[in-house]
Amino acid sequence: MKDRVKEIRRVKGLTQEQFAEKIGLSRNYVAMIEIGQREPSDRTISDICRVFEISEDWLRYGLEPMKVVKTKEEEISEMVGTALVGSSEFKRSVVKMICSRSDKELEVLEAALRAIFDGIKNE
Repeated sequence: MKDRVKEIRRVKGLTQEQFAEKIGLSRNYVAMIEIGQREPSDRTISDICRVFEISEDWLRYGLEPMKVVKTKEEEISEMVGTALVGSSEFKRSVVKMICSRSDKELEVLEAALRAIFDGIKNE
């Protein structure tokens, strides 16, 4: 596991200090995990997996894939939740408006938005 913790830091481009801060540990404790002097608790393993979106099976046992594989619905749900937290009234209104439309209305909206974005991209 010690090598996989190092791998997470390498992939994320974090120092031990930055990594530790994100999961509420001391840099020294992370260093001890990485040299094999400490085994992380189940809670620490859970925190690492949650914060860095890492598969627990990969972290514990080295079983691929490393990253948590999310369904499209999970990704969208996460994005909507993130968009609503602390966002502007306009952003919340847009999300509400989109969620309350029929599939046919959304097809028309999608076509209009694609035309707008294509126009912006071509400028």
